[in-house]
Amino acid sequence: HPDIALGIQREAADADASLAAFFQEYLDASFRLRPTMATGLGDHRFDDQLGDLSAAARARWQEHARATLEVLPRRVDYATLTRAGQIDFEIFEHDLRASLWHQENFDPFVTDPRSYNECISGSVFSLLTQSTLPRETNVANAVARIRQVPKVVADAKQNLQNPQRVCVETAIQQNRGAISFYETDVFALAGRTKQLAALKAAAAEIVPVLKDYQKFLEDDLLPRANGEWRIS
Repeated sequence: HPDIALGIQREAADADASLAAFFQEYLDASFRLRPTMATGLGDHRFDDQLGDLSAAARARWQEHARATLEVLPRRVDYATLTRAGQIDFEIFEHDLRASLWHQENFDPFVTDPRSYNECISGSVFSLLTQSTLPRETNVANAVARIRQVPKVVADAKQNLQNPQRVCVETAIQQNRGAISFYETDVFALAGRTKQLAALKAAAAEIVPVLKDYQKFLEDDLLPRANGEWRIS
């Protein structure tokens, strides 16, 4: 009957819309927890933030994935979705399970110092080279992020335990690059800006922090870097 078919179509469309809305809620919450991920995916609402990389914060990432996975089938009725919607549901569910498994079994913020590089320098570099927002906006956000780097370095020192030696050796080289970036390169990328003084002040504060972090990587972390890089 046409009316029945139309009703089924409407129900399926409503279910698809519910899935899309729920996924957007998940993204919004994820981006608030991980601002640099948001920037990388083109959402610029959090460009002035770096986020929290402490153990407690990373536990909240897991809890968010776990809670989302639990609520998903209650918020969205799989059976009423269109086939395209069901495929989206399956992809979303699989990604949540994979993300949760990975977080529970592998934590690069404990085993790999390279994991902090995106926040330390990459997050600022991307604002000044890839963002399509106005230059002054990007520079202001860059300054705000630079001022949060000491917290990232503190989290790294607290979190890192028995990493793989090759990862530490790579991180040592990368951190030398980060120091050079804040000593010179960041100003060339920012270009002519009325915020140059603020940028110079923020960079001048972060260079000593990164030089101290360099000593930590070389003198503290490297000697105890005996982690196994193979998956056992």
